[in-house]
Amino acid sequence: MNLNDLQQYIRYTIEQLSSTNGSAEFERICLYYARLRIHRNILPATGPVQAGGDQGRDFETFHTYLAQSEISHSSFLAADSTGSVAFACSLQKDPTKKNGKIASDVRVITGSGVKVERVYFFSSQDIPVAARHKVQDYVKKEFAIRLEIIDAQALALQLCDPDLFWIASQFLKVPSEFFPERSQENWYEKLKKEYQERKSPMTTFQEFEEVKSAIRHIYKKETLKSDLTFWFSKLDEVISNPSLSSQLVRKAIYEKFVASLVGLDFVEGQEENIEKYFSDFENHLATPDLEDAQILLSFCNNSVPFGRHKLSTDFLNQVTDRMDSLLCLLISKAHHPDNKAMLIEIRANFTLHDRRFGKDMVKNYSDFIDGLDELLECLEETHFFPISKLSDRLNEYIRIFLPLPVPIEDLEEITADVDDVYLKKGGMAVAGGKLRDRAMIYLKSGDYVKALKLLHELKLKWFNKDTEEGMIATCLSLSGVYHQTGLLLAAKYYALVAAYMAYKTRNTSITDKVALGIAMALDCDYQRGSWLSYLRLVPMLLGTHNMVTKDFDLYENGDSKRLLFYPATIFECSRRYIPQAMPILEETIQNVFGLKSHIQDCRDHLKENLDDAKLREKLDKSLTGSPFSDLGVYHEVLFNACGCDWYFTFRNDFATTAIAEEFISTFQILLAELSASDLHLLLGRARIHLERVQSGKYDIQEVEIEEEMAMLVKLSSFSGKTSADRHRYIFDQIVFAQGLLYQRSMLNKKNYEPLIAPLLKDQDVVSKVSFGQSYETIYGEFYDHNWYEPNRMVGVWTPFDASAKDMEENANFPARRGISSLYDPVDAQERIQIRIEKLKLVLSVSLPILTTQRWFMEMINELRADGWLDWQILHALGHAVVNHKVQHHKNFNSKRTDELRKRHLELFNKDESEWYQEINRNVLTLKQLRIELENMVPLAVLHAFGLESKSWRPEMQLIRDFLRDRFQFFEDGKDVSLFPDSGEGIKI
Repeated sequence: MNLNDLQQYIRYTIEQLSSTNGSAEFERICLYYARLRIHRNILPATGPVQAGGDQGRDFETFHTYLAQSEISHSSFLAADSTGSVAFACSLQKDPTKKNGKIASDVRVITGSGVKVERVYFFSSQDIPVAARHKVQDYVKKEFAIRLEIIDAQALALQLCDPDLFWIASQFLKVPSEFFPERSQENWYEKLKKEYQERKSPMTTFQEFEEVKSAIRHIYKKETLKSDLTFWFSKLDEVISNPSLSSQLVRKAIYEKFVASLVGLDFVEGQEENIEKYFSDFENHLATPDLEDAQILLSFCNNSVPFGRHKLSTDFLNQVTDRMDSLLCLLISKAHHPDNKAMLIEIRANFTLHDRRFGKDMVKNYSDFIDGLDELLECLEETHFFPISKLSDRLNEYIRIFLPLPVPIEDLEEITADVDDVYLKKGGMAVAGGKLRDRAMIYLKSGDYVKALKLLHELKLKWFNKDTEEGMIATCLSLSGVYHQTGLLLAAKYYALVAAYMAYKTRNTSITDKVALGIAMALDCDYQRGSWLSYLRLVPMLLGTHNMVTKDFDLYENGDSKRLLFYPATIFECSRRYIPQAMPILEETIQNVFGLKSHIQDCRDHLKENLDDAKLREKLDKSLTGSPFSDLGVYHEVLFNACGCDWYFTFRNDFATTAIAEEFISTFQILLAELSASDLHLLLGRARIHLERVQSGKYDIQEVEIEEEMAMLVKLSSFSGKTSADRHRYIFDQIVFAQGLLYQRSMLNKKNYEPLIAPLLKDQDVVSKVSFGQSYETIYGEFYDHNWYEPNRMVGVWTPFDASAKDMEENANFPARRGISSLYDPVDAQERIQIRIEKLKLVLSVSLPILTTQRWFMEMINELRADGWLDWQILHALGHAVVNHKVQHHKNFNSKRTDELRKRHLELFNKDESEWYQEINRNVLTLKQLRIELENMVPLAVLHAFGLESKSWRPEMQLIRDFLRDRFQFFEDGKDVSLFPDSGEGIKI
């Protein structure tokens, strides 16, 4: 819990004292606080006093007077060289009003006739500044003394200090784990030495809090766990001391058991302590005490299956029954929203860990969710409920339940609602941290889609709140996730955005993020083989480090690999494989801070220790693209996602590179966003060429490049002036980026649009793929516009061919395999039967004749041996026969494609006996039927599944594989035999 949330929680517990008749606790809080912060020699008004001299007699008289007054139990006093100092405290509301509690207490204090220099008044209420000044002026004028007021907010803030927090823990029952972990250097070693040297046993809450902080610091650290037995001996001093308060003993029992179980996995011998703890837990009704009891019970229950202790199941079930009844009773009687919310949360956690009747966490999940829903209903009404702590717990529960068979979306929805409540209460900074923590949980579990979704949500919230530091951190997190998932241009985009924002900000505390953003962008360029871009950024990274870091050491810094080893590898590859490119590389990297000489040292090392085989092996492992993919007239970008090798090319000049990288990053972001949807993409390589045009809108069309089908996308630079112009520009970019997906998708428009429509209708879709500033502007901050001259690249040839690279499948965004949700086995079989009956009519005359011919049946058997099914062969045969007759019919001479197609459909729906023409052996060749089977038949069945091919030259092998893997193309109808095994003929 952060300090701000801790202060608010302490403030809440102070307020609770009024409703629980906690005046005695408040008096002790104020007394101990005053002793530690105001005056060491403070005495309660009802306690003994010893003093000497005239001042001492006055003090003694004053002490006696207060002891006999009506405020004897809510006042205390001190004496110093200037006279007496009095203290008063009250839980009453509105103490500053005329003749209110402050005025009446001061009147009593001054009634002794002894001079009082100053009065301190502690209030459990928040006192506005104006009211404070008004009553102080009144006291000074009326009584001629100085009044100091410490209200609830001020007291709560002070109790957050490390040396005062024990007061909040003891008297306000604030869980000690709420206090942030200590940050002082070597504090643990100092504390351990202090307690090793002490002779007296531990007896106070303050000592317990110190020991507890030590145990919490070490019990999960393998190198320090050996110290636990020493600290447990200190807890035993408390547990075995009958004269100490039961509250302190219970805390020691709890701490020892939990730390022993979690830290050492050994709790034998503590059974008697546990039985003692639960013997009277109904007498400890403060919510922190109830929460401790619930947690301890859950630890006891959950460790039963592993035989960690000898507590009986009957005993634990009895305790569970008692706690169940107690929590239900307390919730029914709770009226204060904060108190009720805390009880409901305890009850929800209790429900989750209930082990009665053979239950476990999975079986309890639904009831747990119901409890959290109940908590959510009253959460907005709370004032000081620790929402930050609740959010942490919910994140932890998401981590626990992700691999379990439960509807995790229920918990995710509640967690998101808690975030919204936190935001409404002004906890933006902390809520942002919780969202990022949750994104990292999904990232570690391999759910990159959810991780990205949360980070984009966070980015949008930070951007709207104009919080630079949070926005930069979120962009860096997005870059990290995209990099980890192999979407390197999306990663580079967000890395440069973060670096740009950090560079432009006036906040010097985050200028180190410039170097971090540049470093992450460098990693992207190196890994995808864009090595000239890499070398252009290296001097900027070094310069940034020298600007930010005092006494920067090139070899000790974490970026030494990026600054030295990677550049040396690039130069060594060029020396061995592309020597003609060396002048370009030498010119690219500037010799700032002696960088070239340091790189040369690394080059010499690589030259001596890395032969060609090892160097190529290293490149294959570390690169997703090909080396020097940006060397030459055209820049190449290659990556795998969703089962496709996406191969982009574009001209290697500044303007084209900037808009092309932005477009590809948008495309990668869309791929990640839509990866959970089954777009039915055609697996294999998809080639896209990006071309920059001077003006106009985006355009997309299918073309042929080097005898390969490709998509040509025409892009133009952003030329607008307003944010609305930028929004339209990016939205057009999104539309055309998804157009590439549509072209690659096998879905027809009817089935595709429902998948893409929610994304395009999302009001925040532009914010997901874009930053406010144009990428060309950001790109220009880091890359020299003048360096890009295409003539430099003419004649430079690279032996590394990105188009021929064998890509590994992206495990983070793999291909969709398995049977499609569009596939219905019953419907598929019915369609095959309908197709067969229709084809029998089309071939009603020819087929019986052909099946008696030996040459024909030999051809059929050869096609069967190729793996083709009888119904597919029949389909190919029917298509070939009809096609031949259409083209050679004596009464039909048209060559127009549309008329031929129309005539073909007419004949395909007629009985052959109505238009029979003899088919001879020269018409039906094995080659012709194979062409029909490989091309026409797969295309003909697509529409039956809601599919279509958008290409005018389809990749038929990929389509056949697609139908085989996802629509049982070579399985359905396998048992249907349509052709005889010999030439006895076929019955029609």
